[in-house]
Amino acid sequence: MSSLLPPLKVRGNTMKRLHLKIYGAVQGVVFRASAKKKAEELGLQGFVRNCSDGCVETEVEGKEDALEKYRT
Repeated sequence: MSSLLPPLKVRGNTMKRLHLKIYGAVQGVVFRASAKKKAEELGLQGFVRNCSDGCVETEVEGKEDALEKYRT
């Protein structure tokens, strides 16, 4: 998930978007890879990237229950 993907187009389901910035020891500890794997397992689309200020930024979209699982 290296770049922002187009919105999901799913009939009859409301898609939501979640944007997070995670601070702390999150660069150099395989955080992006694990976030990407979890998003894929949950059927989410979006991106995860390192920021110049040392945080990791992620933005994903999908079903609300999957977003809640991703966030926790």
